[in-house]
Amino acid sequence: MQNQNLSYEIVNQGCFNRPAQQYHSQQTQNVMNCVLKLKEFLDVADSVSPEYEDVAVMQCIGLMEDYYRRHGKRLRV
Repeated sequence: MQNQNLSYEIVNQGCFNRPAQQYHSQQTQNVMNCVLKLKEFLDVADSVSPEYEDVAVMQCIGLMEDYYRRHGKRLRV
């Protein structure tokens, strides 16, 4: 009788942990996507001519400021 209860508890714990595991997996994938997109950005930034680098940097800073403003976040540097 005790073994049946133990099995039931293990199955239930697995069910409770599944959403957390899915969330962790999704967030890990989101982080990796972010990293890959940043790499793409940096690869493209390498192709910007030196005379346009300041313009590119200023545009990127402006984009980040707008993002943080829209999302109510503060830049932590």
